[in-house]
This record gives sequence, structure tokens and C-alpha cells, in this order.
Amino acid sequence: MNKLLYQYQTGKKPFELFFSEVERNEFENLFDDINFISHSSRLRKYHLNVTDKNKNDIRTNCLDFDSEGKFLLSGNNDGSILLFALDDKLKNGQLFNKKIQYCKRPHSDDRKQMEKLIPQKRNREDTIRQVHSFETNRNKFRMYRQSSSLSSEDEINNSKMDDLEAAQGESHHGGITTMKWYGEDNGMFFTGSNDKIIKIWDTNQFKSVQDLEFEYMINQIDNVENNFMNEIIAVASDDYYPRLIDLKNMNLGITIFGKKTVTSHLKENSELKSEILTCKINPQRGNVICSGDADGSIKLWDLRMTNRLLIELRRFSKASNGYGNGTRAHLQSCTDLCWSNTGDELCSVGTDGKCYIWRPFLSDKELISNPQTLGDMDLSRTKFKKRTSQRLIWFNDYIICNTDNSEVHIYETNTGKLWNKIEQNTHEESNLLVSPGKRHHIPGTSTQFKGMAMQKDLSNGRGLRVLLGSNGDILEYT
Repeated sequence: MNKLLYQYQTGKKPFELFFSEVERNEFENLFDDINFISHSSRLRKYHLNVTDKNKNDIRTNCLDFDSEGKFLLSGNNDGSILLFALDDKLKNGQLFNKKIQYCKRPHSDDRKQMEKLIPQKRNREDTIRQVHSFETNRNKFRMYRQSSSLSSEDEINNSKMDDLEAAQGESHHGGITTMKWYGEDNGMFFTGSNDKIIKIWDTNQFKSVQDLEFEYMINQIDNVENNFMNEIIAVASDDYYPRLIDLKNMNLGITIFGKKTVTSHLKENSELKSEILTCKINPQRGNVICSGDADGSIKLWDLRMTNRLLIELRRFSKASNGYGNGTRAHLQSCTDLCWSNTGDELCSVGTDGKCYIWRPFLSDKELISNPQTLGDMDLSRTKFKKRTSQRLIWFNDYIICNTDNSEVHIYETNTGKLWNKIEQNTHEESNLLVSPGKRHHIPGTSTQFKGMAMQKDLSNGRGLRVLLGSNGDILEYT
């Protein structure tokens, strides 16, 4: 590190390269040559269960840091949500993290009453009424619900609806499958669930202010810190088409893009015929969105071109006749996608045992159709297409992959080789950090990792953090 700093101070190394190497060194220090037996303070636990009564009942499904790295969200298997504040306070010489909010799953009876009353309101001639507004750093948001002139029956129903709207501020009825902070700040966040609902949450009040009902299971949502796209939520669901939600104009509802029209450039063999498992917004090119489906296809969309496909990523094959006629990106389901920080490269993982790095914006189309392979083919790496919505994290020259064999693999992008892995031993009640020639035991539980998140900002009080959901706890490597 001293040599690196000297090179920067003497002008031999530009700031961008200097900062990149500092990030790389800090990341390697998280996992390389760490003995967790003698340095147990490097591993911390966040307990999900609120009381001993429901111990081991709550398990995390997904995790996410806010843009400043000050707050951590946990979406759980019972539909509940936990919010942790991460600060620099010390207690007994150790960093003190506190659980500041908890939103439990509502009663099932409320959901049944809601389903009976909502269709009645939809069948009337509706007008718009504002029910909630709140501000973030850049915008003021107003949320609306439907209303109308009141009859005697309507008065009774609306009285019930007022009570049920309070219930709408509660969490999901099904397990939370995906969650995402608002990219610009921590004023709000979004969650999706098996109950086919996407909720928009006000962080200060810690209640949902808008419920968006889908007809399909929600697999993944995305929102990025991008001036062009931070007011858009990208949605991947069991529908055959990716979805967009415009936060600036909620009255327009949910936008479907990619449907085949007369003017569409979708080819016959590129029609969307399977559910969308993953959908990610490019962090630099905010108008570009990628989607991966259960058929193994990866498609890029340009939002400036309505209903038009920008490109479909296909692998070159000798039997094909030129670019675009090769095999699909994955022979089986594409379970997750992840952009690099620059937005120039795209990583994908599928149930065909392959993990690729694509460069879709190259001018040479033949190079696009020859992606880099990460690691060896491993069918056990991703056996289930919907076990978790958080499989890939790209940081600097490394990609973290959450696998289905109780391991988290870390690949080096420059070489495409497996650099390190975190393993959960299913026979012993422990987690293992495995590096070449070393096996380090970590107290833990015998279950697969589910949620996964990384705090990437070095200027944060604690620097880099990697968190993994494990049974009733969240494990932090720092």
C-alpha cells in the first residue's frame, strides 16, 4: 500500500488507477488469509428474530444497503422487513449495530377482505384522490388511490376500506423475493413478493404508501443511482414481458415494453415465450435495460425505442451462419444478471452450469458472441432458477456468485478463474472460508446462503462490507 501511495503522490499513477487498486486491495483483505478463529471480531452477526418466541422462524430472503451505506434492509421469508442502522458507535470495543424498524406480516383475514372490496371499487367510475406524499433529496412524490361519490353502500365499503388502507401500510402476506433502495437516497425503498404485489415504502414512517398489484409472481426489481433512470423501477415477473413503473406519474400505472407489434423489430425466434427471472438497469446508460428469462435468453432494450429490441445476446456456434444465429446465451434458465460499474460489461449465470461475461457494446459483433467464461462448467452452481434473486455482485475485478451448493464463489474477471469461496458445511454446524490450502471455521448454521449485499463505498465509516443471509442470522465479513 505504501508503494502504491508513493506512486500516486509522485504522479506515476493516475488517481483512477490508484483508487481502483486501493479498492482491489481492500476487497482482497476481506477474504484472503484471514483466520477467523483468532480474529473472530472480523465476523459479525445480525439477529433477525425479534424475540426468542419466534426463534429460527424468520430467515432472510434478500438484503440491500442504501446508497450511503448507513442502513441495511432485510426482506424475510415470512413477509416481514427489518431495518438496521449501521453507525460507528462502539460498545465494549466493538462496532454497535442496532435494529431500528420491524414491519411484520399482516393477518390473512385482512387480505381476504381486501380482495373482496377492491374489485367493487374498480367497477365504479373512479376519480383520483391523494392519500400520501413525501420528499426525497431530489423530488416530491405523491401517491394516489381511487375514490368516487358515495352511496349508502359505498359509505360502508369506504369505511372498511379506510381500515384496510391502514393494513396496506403493513408488509407482504407472502415471502419477500426482492427488495431495492431508491437509488438517489434512503427516503424510500421497494419490495416485491410471492403475493404478486410490489410495495413502495416511506422509510421515515416505515410503512408502504403504494401497493401495485400484479397478476404474476415478482422475481426481481431494480432501481439505480442514475440521473436518467432513478425514477424508474424495472420489474421481472412470471409474465413474459419486462415491466417498468414510473415513479413520477403513478397514474400511468405499470408499463409493459417488449410486446410484439407491426413495427416491432423482434424476430420470430426472439419472441418472449417464458417468464422473466431477472431485469437490470445499466448504471451508466440509463436508457438500456437487460432481461434474462427461463428459456436462457438475454435481451437488451433501449427505452428510447418503443417495443423494439436493442440486441439479443447469442453465443457463436460453428453450425450458425454468422452473428445472431447462434445458440441462446444460456442453454437453460438465466437466473441473474449484473452490470460492471462502468456499464460496459454484463455478467450472467444460468442453470446450465455456466457463468459468462458479455461485452454487448463492442463494435465487433463476433466478439460480442464470444463471451468470457468464469470458472469451469458446474451444474451444481445454479440448480434452482428461483431460490434467490441475489446471485451476482460485481466489484472492481471480482464477481461474487451465490451458488446452490452452500457456497459463495468469488471469481477474478481478468483471469476468469475461481479466486476464493465461502462454504457452508452442511454436516457440521459451521461456515468455512476456503482459500488455496486453507480452511477456516466460522460459527454459523447449516443452511444455504440466500440474501447477499455489499457496501462498496470506501469513504463510508467502515469501508467495504459483505453480508450474507444465513438461516436466522445475517453474517458480515469486514
